[in-house]
Amino acid sequence: MGTRSTPAGRHTIASRPRLSGAGLSPADFSHLLLRVHRIAAEPERARELLDAIIQIMDARHASLAICDSTGQHLHFLQSRPYRAEQVQDYESAWGGHDPLRCAVLAAEAGRFLCKNALVPSAVQREHPYFRDWCTAQGFEHLCIAHLLLDADQHCIVTCVRSADQSPMSHAEIAFMDSLLPHLRRALLLGSHAERLQILADIAKNRLQHAGQGVLVLDEKGRGVYMNGVGAAILQDARLFRSPVGPLALVDVAVAERFDELIRQCIALSGSRNILGGGAIGVSREGLAPLVVSVLPYRHRDSLGTHASTRGRAIVTLFDPAAPRADSRKSLCQFYGLTPSEADVCWRLGNGDSVLRIAQALGISRETVRSQLNRVFAKTGARRQQDLLRLVLAGPVSWSPSR
Repeated sequence: MGTRSTPAGRHTIASRPRLSGAGLSPADFSHLLLRVHRIAAEPERARELLDAIIQIMDARHASLAICDSTGQHLHFLQSRPYRAEQVQDYESAWGGHDPLRCAVLAAEAGRFLCKNALVPSAVQREHPYFRDWCTAQGFEHLCIAHLLLDADQHCIVTCVRSADQSPMSHAEIAFMDSLLPHLRRALLLGSHAERLQILADIAKNRLQHAGQGVLVLDEKGRGVYMNGVGAAILQDARLFRSPVGPLALVDVAVAERFDELIRQCIALSGSRNILGGGAIGVSREGLAPLVVSVLPYRHRDSLGTHASTRGRAIVTLFDPAAPRADSRKSLCQFYGLTPSEADVCWRLGNGDSVLRIAQALGISRETVRSQLNRVFAKTGARRQQDLLRLVLAGPVSWSPSR
């Protein structure tokens, strides 16, 4: 056993590393841990980890699966060297009542246990899972562990040898145990990252549909992130100076205040208890002012990665003149409004008066008021402000069309 280097100096595990009395070399063990932690960012790379474990442990089979605390709702991250149809056969036959999985979930988490330590020999002889299925697969020496990921989610790790191989030694099991804390950490990081990505996608889409531009500035006031709406607004050279370098306004009447807000928010971004930030209106010829808000970026290291905590600021851009999402079809679908009622509701929610609605639609003000009364009754709204929230902030504001 040993290591080799690629021409670029990148370390790889030797072609067939095996555990010896001294265990893996430090370089091989480090490379194996790298495979473990890659799962956090790329869960599909669990296949590479299991292949390495099979090779190192001289095993016939290895798998990673997620299930709830009862052992139900099993989902395999990877099962090697099984093909997808073989995994489906197992799930259909034993997915809900694998006796070995049920036994390990009742045992201590975070360490590998052998089949004989979990299931009495009489049960192994009589239960069809061991007697028929494991025998047909050539599985004899099963070693299994479970990791508690959260209150109702577990990871099941399995490593198997066949009947013509020797059982796993105490040293081999101890080696596998040493991987478990790293694996749990990688899975937790991956789970947190996935949830954060979902929340980020929701927020991004929500801001996009609301016509809200968002920018994150670094400690020098330079943009390090912006959504599509923000990027489009920044292209207006009448409002903002060159996008290269610190963010700055063209309008001298508010440029100094804007710079001051950015500096203040960057300085306060590391403080949890001090409020800061503010908003300004940037004048535009023939249009309503662009509303620019600046807030401190409150860093929260949810993943426990100790990422950079340097000062940052968040800038939001709201253009009152931008077209709104047309939610009239959604109003009909959600609240049972007629097309004419939805039209009146949508116009009122976007700031039109009863008189202006009547003039735009060519109907009388009494007709508009009559339709509004039906809108109030169907939506449960009591005031015009309620309709405003309904159109601008309720579920109908997620309309995909503009």
